[in-house]
Amino acid sequence: GMVPASYEERRWNFVCVHDAPRYLEAALLEEWSTCTPKKAYEKLWLPDVSVTNQKDKELQLPKILEFSSVFDTTGMLETLKNRVHDLARRRIEARRKALQ
Repeated sequence: GMVPASYEERRWNFVCVHDAPRYLEAALLEEWSTCTPKKAYEKLWLPDVSVTNQKDKELQLPKILEFSSVFDTTGMLETLKNRVHDLARRRIEARRKALQ
């Protein structure tokens, strides 16, 4: 599934604009870097999070959860595929040993 990336694995960067204090970068990092998709959704859905277009919030925000479920499914399929490959490899090795 979708999981937070470690600081070393991050693919994003916070940049303060309009002379905002640099400590805000650290605050944003602390607030969002460990969020799961569900937690991000719960935070962003709150009424105190204002947006320019409320309709966009209503349409786009649920996609966080949709993406998360897609990645969960992809992860399950990848695990299943790895298990099948591992089983096939072990059967081939067992057959080779039996033929020796």
